[in-house]
Amino acid sequence: RGAPAATAELAEHALRLTPRDQADERHRRALAAAHAHLAAGEWTRARSITTDLLAGTRGALRAEALLVRAEFEHDDLAVPLLEEAVREAASHPALQALIHIRLAAAERFRKGFAGALDGTRAALVLADRVDDDGLRFKALAQMSWLGGMVGDAEAPAYRERAIDVATASGDARMLREANALMWRMLIDSGSIDAARATLEHEHRAWQERDELFDAQVVWELSWLELWAGRWERAAVHAARARDIGLQYGV
Repeated sequence: RGAPAATAELAEHALRLTPRDQADERHRRALAAAHAHLAAGEWTRARSITTDLLAGTRGALRAEALLVRAEFEHDDLAVPLLEEAVREAASHPALQALIHIRLAAAERFRKGFAGALDGTRAALVLADRVDDDGLRFKALAQMSWLGGMVGDAEAPAYRERAIDVATASGDARMLREANALMWRMLIDSGSIDAARATLEHEHRAWQERDELFDAQVVWELSWLELWAGRWERAAVHAARARDIGLQYGV
């Protein structure tokens, strides 16, 4: 419903009501609460929950907690957390795929964009192995972005395949991310006005429902207006995206 603060509050109640002797359930609900607080911009509480989890977990639960914790860190500091997470998730290929996607993005300046692209390809192999469309979409979308940065001729094909996966799934979150890929296809074809219309539609749809996602849309709008030569509009959009990010502690 686009109400992340309410989600976080309910997740906290669920955690509070879980008996102490049900350790696995408490860990699972603690992770759910951390994710909810992260989405709601309550990073201090999300960090506190993950810190507690890291003090007493091993295996997949620890890997998930490390993955959340990495969201609070600059890429250089996130890398060792994610590398540990990969090891902890050794027997969970779906979780490993998710971690590899995040790790590849964090390593893009250390290993280069081509190296990050290779890491994301490894995640796609895992996603295909477990036949998970959500993971497959995330990997393909990131491959499209990284491939575009290094001039990979296959980047448009990654993007098209990601959009096909999202469309076939019908998943609302995947579809909204796919819309962001669509505007890049329009840019590549020189359709600046059509790309602007797509992004402005997304902005209207999400500005009251998911500010963090809307900040991504507005940031993309700033680039589009820069390329279109409308620098003042670009500056307004960039400032708005930055302000939202600061409010959420990103």
